[in-house]
Amino acid sequence: MSLETLRQQFPWPDERPPKRIEDKDHHGWLHDNTAAMLRKVGVGCGLILELGTWTGKTARFLCDAFPGAHVITIDHYRGSLEHQGAHHDAIRPHLYDICAYRTWAYQERVTLVKADTVAGMAVVLSEAVEPDLIYIDASHDPRSCEEDLRCAHDMFPNAKLCGDDYSSHKGTLGQMVERVAAEWGMTCNDIGKQGWYLT
Repeated sequence: MSLETLRQQFPWPDERPPKRIEDKDHHGWLHDNTAAMLRKVGVGCGLILELGTWTGKTARFLCDAFPGAHVITIDHYRGSLEHQGAHHDAIRPHLYDICAYRTWAYQERVTLVKADTVAGMAVVLSEAVEPDLIYIDASHDPRSCEEDLRCAHDMFPNAKLCGDDYSSHKGTLGQMVERVAAEWGMTCNDIGKQGWYLT
């Protein structure tokens, strides 16, 4: 049980997927305040777990920001609720291939786990892989995010926890994180009401 055996379960494609015309307007999102938060909390982290990766923009950022780190991403590649509209119809069936295409140069330092977030975390745990940092950025509705947050804390109690979209859903996501943090005797810190992290 190890990172190596986890990577054997979720190997990269034998060949780089082709560049898709559908990808031209969907480069992903990483707010400046979230990037600042990740630069702050990621210092010294050798293994980072990212919940929700879309097309891999944040995974690539983390590799560049922390050259010694390995990033495990967990995503089912079906898109979240906010991605089910017509604007994303062309890209949604091809999310995994687009992510693999865009992240190809980082494949020695990125493991793409194709799974729902909770099931994917369970697989990581079963391989005795212990992340130093967990970045939560999958479904952005407070209920789903709370499930990810609680499961991350339960499965990996020693990992630092952080996430994106503090002000999402009219601020209710941030309110949820504040409530859960207080329940655990922790503090929720935010940068520009965007990126958040627990201490």
